[in-house]
Amino acid sequence: MYYACNENRLIEAKGFGLKTQEEISKAIEFRMASNGKFLYAQITHEANALLDELKTMFVNALAEFAGDYRRLCEVISELVIVLGTRDNEMTLTTLSQSEIIKNITINGNHISGELENGLLVDVICVEKRYFYKELFMQTGNDEHTEAVLKRINDVVDQPENEELIYTKAGLSFIKPELREGDAFIEKAANNTLPQLISYHDLKGTLHNHSTWSDGVNTVEEMALYCRDALKLEYLGMCDHSKSAFYAKGLSIERVLQQQEEIDHLNKKLDGFHIFKGIESDILNDGSLDYPDEILKKFDFIVASVHSNLKMDEDKATARIIKAVENPYTTILGHPTGRLLLSRKGYPIDHKKVIDACAANNVVIEINANPLRLDMDWRWHQYALEKGVWLSINPDAHRTEGLDMHYGTLVARKGGLYKEMCLNALSLAEIMQVFANKKSN
Repeated sequence: MYYACNENRLIEAKGFGLKTQEEISKAIEFRMASNGKFLYAQITHEANALLDELKTMFVNALAEFAGDYRRLCEVISELVIVLGTRDNEMTLTTLSQSEIIKNITINGNHISGELENGLLVDVICVEKRYFYKELFMQTGNDEHTEAVLKRINDVVDQPENEELIYTKAGLSFIKPELREGDAFIEKAANNTLPQLISYHDLKGTLHNHSTWSDGVNTVEEMALYCRDALKLEYLGMCDHSKSAFYAKGLSIERVLQQQEEIDHLNKKLDGFHIFKGIESDILNDGSLDYPDEILKKFDFIVASVHSNLKMDEDKATARIIKAVENPYTTILGHPTGRLLLSRKGYPIDHKKVIDACAANNVVIEINANPLRLDMDWRWHQYALEKGVWLSINPDAHRTEGLDMHYGTLVARKGGLYKEMCLNALSLAEIMQVFANKKSN
């Protein structure tokens, strides 16, 4: 049901409007949160509000997020904040008497409680001189902090910043989002850490839906929003293909009609380009659901699984690999079909799928929808090492969904850099990539 709300399925049903859909979505979010876990995107507003309140309450304090939230983890079960002040005892007393955190308990220098939405909070109070050491200790996971500390011979008791700790360990500074285990330690030792991608590196957006299938806005509205509000150079339209009857998937006739509309808009829109794409369903046998003479009419194709999600790993993997081997497939969409906190997704052999993408020059999507964030960041490095490009795709069904912010955060967590991100290419560059793919 939550997925249906997110994909605008309910507003198609009789008696349902946008407002009703939003109310149902909020009710489900509340139920999802009751298990103590929250999507990163669900809590950013409350997290920032709490940090601002602490900074207002303790004007000269140092305050920063730590833990899973600072590492940009996709699911958060506790919000950790390190607070450095001159008088630790006074800080604990003041905080314990305030109302900003509910159901407070004090354990040493930890003040724990929860926010109104049920999110657990742990505020760690330290004297200012120990702030950066505590921030370092509380940010990386245990394996990471141990790997760094093992390389230090001196005592780093009161560092002036976190960079000093990494310098003492003979390492380049490792950004918080990369502090999972020892994955980036060797790169930091060799001074070869990636320059992580930023939101400003993105030049366009691929994989988006319009009123032609299950979107809320027209192609023109989506394009104008990308050009004028987001200052992007191009939009890739990828409405659903004909098998997705539940999402008004496009018949061959409607594909041709939409492409006519896009041709017309491209003549009319100044300084912007719309690419003709499709989100083509990967059928049970791994084939795409249009004949070749239609597939070749698209500028690019996102191939995605939407049906029969309960295949075993071998069958699901073989199905996807066959789709990847289709010469018309440009991008593999949301590889596991997962919906965070509500649907696990189908099992696949990630290595085999990534290897197939490498062999067939297929890009893998990082779906920027905060419900998906699929491909999982834990596989980004393997893909990059194999030479596979990634693409931060919003899978937007309305103009508001075109923001790729959360996809960029999780791409950074996976270590993506702009030189390996498809939609960090300029319009001229990506046109050439699509042309090369079609000519091979």
